[in-house]
Amino acid sequence: PQGVEPPPSAWLTYSGAELRASWGGTDFALLELNEPAHPGLAFSGWDRSGAIPPNSTIIHHPQGDVKKITFDNQPPVIENDESLTYPPNLVAGRYFRITISNGQNGDFGILEGGSSGSPYFNTQQRIFAQHRGGIRLTCSTTQNRWAGRINASWGGGGTDISRLSDWLGNLSQAPPLAIDGIEIPAVEGEFFLCDSEAYVLTGAPPGYGPAEWSASPAHLFSPPAAGSGPVASLSRNGAQKGGAAVAFRLERQGCGAIELEKDIWVGEPVAITNVPDPTICVGRLVQENEYLLPQSPGATAYALSSGSPSLYVFPENPEPGQPVMFIATQPGLHPVYLTASNPCGQASAVIYIEAADCDSGPFHHRPGAPGGASLFPNPAYGTVSVRHGYDRPVQAAIMSPLGVAVDAFWAEAGQSGRDIARLPAGVYFLKLMPPGEPAIVLKFVKR
Repeated sequence: PQGVEPPPSAWLTYSGAELRASWGGTDFALLELNEPAHPGLAFSGWDRSGAIPPNSTIIHHPQGDVKKITFDNQPPVIENDESLTYPPNLVAGRYFRITISNGQNGDFGILEGGSSGSPYFNTQQRIFAQHRGGIRLTCSTTQNRWAGRINASWGGGGTDISRLSDWLGNLSQAPPLAIDGIEIPAVEGEFFLCDSEAYVLTGAPPGYGPAEWSASPAHLFSPPAAGSGPVASLSRNGAQKGGAAVAFRLERQGCGAIELEKDIWVGEPVAITNVPDPTICVGRLVQENEYLLPQSPGATAYALSSGSPSLYVFPENPEPGQPVMFIATQPGLHPVYLTASNPCGQASAVIYIEAADCDSGPFHHRPGAPGGASLFPNPAYGTVSVRHGYDRPVQAAIMSPLGVAVDAFWAEAGQSGRDIARLPAGVYFLKLMPPGEPAIVLKFVKR
C-alpha cells in the first residue's frame, strides 16, 4: 500500500557526502557523510563471511517513495551463470540471486526503480548484499533479482578506492567477518523539566570510560548539577526557570572524546512583550493597528485577553510572529493580558495599547499645553525628565498600572526632572493635571 510521507518538519536531512570507494564488479558505492549522524539513529552491521542466509529482508525506497520492506523467504543463490545479459558483465560468484513472488511461498513485496542500492539483511540483521536493480516487478509476477555480495566487494577491484576492506572494521586489527549495528549515542529525556527528570545516555560505544555529565546553567538545578554515569537525575531549583543544557562526555585513550548535549527548558515560560507598546488609531481596521507577538522563551501556547471594554483583540490564541489586530472604540490606555504556557505552567505579562484619535492627534496632547507634553528618556533608569508647554508649574503624579499614585510633585514650567531610582522596574504612567483642563497621561518604562 501507499505509505504516508511524514511532514518536512520530521525529516532528517544531510547535505553532501564523500565517495570513499566504488566498484562496478558488484555495483557498490561507499559514501561518508559530511555531517555527523543524528543522535538516536544507528549504523547497520554487515556480514562479509559469504554465508548464505535462510531468507532476505530488503529495505528500500521504490520510485523515491517512503520506506518499504520486501521479504524473500527462500535462501539466496550464488549466481554463476556468466551467460546472463543482466547484470551486465556478470562474473561468477559476485552476485546473489533471489526470486521474488509476492504473496507466495512466504514472500511479500516487490522491487521497483529506486530500489537499487538498497541493503539486503540476513537473520542477524546485518547487511550481506546490496540490490543491483532491474525492470520493475508487478505484484502478480515472479522474477529473479540480483544483489552484489559484500563478500566479493571486500576485496573489490584491489585498490583502496574500489574495495571495502580499507574502510570497514578496525583497520589496526584483523577485520571481523561480521559486525553488529552500532547505535549513535544520544541523550534521551523530556524537553521540559518541571520538577525532576532523568536524562539517559544511550548507545555509548564499548571501550570508553564512564560518562561524565553536567547541567548548565547550574543555578537552575538543585545540587548536584554534575556527576558521572549514564543517567543524569536533575531537579529544578525552587522557582528558577530558563533554557538549559544537559551534556555528557565520553573519553577513550587514543580516541577523541565524544561530547553530546541536549537542550531543555526548566519550569514555566518567560512571558515577553514588545517595548515600546503599540499605539493604534481608534475605530480603524488597518495594518497599522497590527502587532507582531514576540516569542516567549519556553512557551508552547499563547493567549491574549483584553482588560478593557473598549478594546477588542483578534485572534485570542496567536502564534509568535502572527499579526494580532487591536480595535479600539475609545481613546486611552488599554491593558491586554498575555498568558504564555507550557507543560510546567504559565507566565503572564501586560501589553498596554495606546489608542489615539488619529483625526485630531494623539489623545494625550492638549491644546492648552503648547507643543504637547513629553518625557525622556524612555525607558528610564534613575531620573525621568518632564517637558510641557505651560508657563507655570503643573501638578503631576506617577501612577502604577493599577492606577495607584506612587509619587506626586510639581512639574516646573518648561522642563524638570524627577528621581525614580527607588521605584521597582516596570511600566508607569505620568499624569499631568493642569487646573481646569483634562489630564495628560504619558507612559514610560522604569528599568
